[in-house]
Amino acid sequence: MEDNHFENKSRNPYFDTLKAIAILCVVYAHCLQYLGIGNYLHHHLFRAIYAFHMPLFMAVSGYFSVHTMQLSLSELAKKKSVRLLLPCLTAGIVVISFNNVIGLTDRYNDWKELVGNLWYLKSLFVCILMAKLALTLTKNNMKAAAIISLLLALPFYLWHVNFMMPFFWLGILWYHYSDFIQRKALIICAVALVFFILLWPLWDGYHTTYITPLRFFSLSPFQWTGLQHADSYLLRVAMGMVGSIVIAAGISCLYKRGRRFQWLEALGQHTLEIYTIHFFFIHTALLQLCAITYVVGWYELVYCLFITGVMILLCELIRRLFSHSSLLNFLFFGVYNRQMCLVLI
Repeated sequence: MEDNHFENKSRNPYFDTLKAIAILCVVYAHCLQYLGIGNYLHHHLFRAIYAFHMPLFMAVSGYFSVHTMQLSLSELAKKKSVRLLLPCLTAGIVVISFNNVIGLTDRYNDWKELVGNLWYLKSLFVCILMAKLALTLTKNNMKAAAIISLLLALPFYLWHVNFMMPFFWLGILWYHYSDFIQRKALIICAVALVFFILLWPLWDGYHTTYITPLRFFSLSPFQWTGLQHADSYLLRVAMGMVGSIVIAAGISCLYKRGRRFQWLEALGQHTLEIYTIHFFFIHTALLQLCAITYVVGWYELVYCLFITGVMILLCELIRRLFSHSSLLNFLFFGVYNRQMCLVLI
């Protein structure tokens, strides 16, 4: 009988590998941006990574949200606010306070930054609640709920929710058709790769959600702007879909052949912690101290890879140190045990 590496176990090595690939791309892309390259929007590595890394993260999150959305809306909001929003608040306060005290950088020293910091966790929180609300309103009609939540998300450009929601539902679809996807992984990967290659000449850093967000209105001052950047939105959704599918189906093919990636599987178990901790390095003066003069090839393939490795090791060291304290584990990672629950009560 063929091993089902999509099976939803307490720890799934296949999904841990996918999450590890995504978090490595996150850290490496930030090193690529901030260590001295200057204009990075048109760089081929930046274009490739930003085509799929956050969509892949959201698709995996959507896959595993199927079970958590069995909770009531209030229970779900309470649980996810601790797990997803509390780390944003804690990390934001620490980084902004540090930058104001040290005074070596003009970035992330304003308390308004608390709104947008660690945006992915906030986006995931909104996607989960929107999807749960839509499922509740439609009495668990999946098709109707998907349409309603996608429409609700369209004007919600804060935290890139309107960009992330399609991938959240891709993960839910992935969950319900996991057996078929696993059986046809090679064909799915090949077809998605063809579409990725066809779309690649159109894709550029300009089309990322950070540069050309889909929006219908502006907040300051509040005014209707009309539909902006719809073409870029459709392109990045298409690239995110096919890019995520190429990675997910490609890794699935390798697992079907018995391949294992133990160090990636270990790394993928702590992606929220790494994402939260690395925020401190990239938004304080610490990373600026490592900036160098850009030299093509050396910068991308040696220096940024080296700093990425160092940052991952430091994140893991800090995570392990924090794991010995229930309070720190709770405040920075939203993880609470029975002892912490008693303190909260």
